Amino acid sequence: MERLGQLLLVLGRRPVLGVEPLEGPVPQSELSVSGAMSPGRRLSEASSWNRMAAQLSAAGEQARSEGHPATAGHER
Repeated sequence: MERLGQLLLVLGRRPVLGVEPLEGPVPQSELSVSGAMSPGRRLSEASSWNRMAAQLSAAGEQARSEGHPATAGHER
């Protein structure tokens, strides 16, 4: 994710994470993926997402503090 964000910034773009509502029920096969994981694996996955979120937050703060053009209008 970090490398993708850097590449996009070089191209004058910024990554945007979004969500959209589903058009129907979630397939059971999608729900069973995390249920099949061991508790340790689920914890590892959650920790990985938390680390990524922290890195994205830090990168955004750094870009804003340095006045990067891609962050214009996105002050905290």
